[in-house]
Amino acid sequence: MQRNSKATPELIKPEDLPVYLDALDRFARLPVLMLALTGARSGAICSLKLDKVHDDRIVLNEKGRHGGRERVILLDDVLRSILVAAQQLKVEVGNTSPYVFINCRGSRWHHDTIGKNTTKAWRRAGLPHRKIHALRHGFATQAGKLFGADMVRAGLGHKSRATSERYVHPDLEMSHTDGQAVRAKVVTNI
Repeated sequence: MQRNSKATPELIKPEDLPVYLDALDRFARLPVLMLALTGARSGAICSLKLDKVHDDRIVLNEKGRHGGRERVILLDDVLRSILVAAQQLKVEVGNTSPYVFINCRGSRWHHDTIGKNTTKAWRRAGLPHRKIHALRHGFATQAGKLFGADMVRAGLGHKSRATSERYVHPDLEMSHTDGQAVRAKVVTNI
């Protein structure tokens, strides 16, 4: 099947992700890191509330055109550390919002606003611009190489395997080892 190159976002090179994260402000870094490591939609991460965070998982509410389904993401030590850092940041600035991730004004992130914030970070980092949705494609590509199409479908929350296959870019030169190295580098940004 031929892909429509206009519909396929430019993927983030593994070596660019840590540089990009360093260019983000401390309020944007945590939700963007969560997006990169989970493949979640930006709206679901931005609207994540504390009552949806459990010891072993988070429950994302995928509203609107995504069917209003809930998606469960199991927590590992890295994802837990992101959530802890987000709460420490809120305590530091005296914020009592029910949302996990807040912006510099103390309110929850909106998916459009975090997209604009990340555009500025690409510029500051001296890297080619990528849309925030490229993080979802990068996650799917790495997961596809490790676990296969059915796991990608489940991980992205899609009903259709064909939909998930549009997110996987097998031509991206990134091995499992590259993915582990990138994950180790980005963890230092928490």
